[in-house]
Amino acid sequence: MNLQVAEIFGNGMVLQQNKPVYIWGTGDSGSTVIATVQNVTEKAVVGTEGTWKLTLPALHASECETLVIQSEEETITYSNVAVGEVWIAGGQSNMEFYMRYDKDFDDTVKKCENKNIRFFDYPVVRTEACKFRLN
Repeated sequence: MNLQVAEIFGNGMVLQQNKPVYIWGTGDSGSTVIATVQNVTEKAVVGTEGTWKLTLPALHASECETLVIQSEEETITYSNVAVGEVWIAGGQSNMEFYMRYDKDFDDTVKKCENKNIRFFDYPVVRTEACKFRLN
């Protein structure tokens, strides 16, 4: 089987607390996929188009979890998983500036009161510029 999980899932990730958690990916049609975290297990069957999606019930806030996703033949294990608040930020090019390059980075880090903040940078995806037609 060719079990794969969407690129957004990985070691050190944060899953949203207190809401259903959706996990998805691809695999061989007809295969069963099982996901387990916080002693909760859910299953899905890979559809004829080769995709699967399952929904875990709302999870409680925690750290240092392990998410295991498996099929009959393969196992994918994600470690250091946290369950908590997930915020998505988007914008223009200024959203791509890494804080570590800021001239005040060292002082700012010393003042940070929450050492549990995690970041995920999605790979850059570029498309042709939209063309607008004004009438």
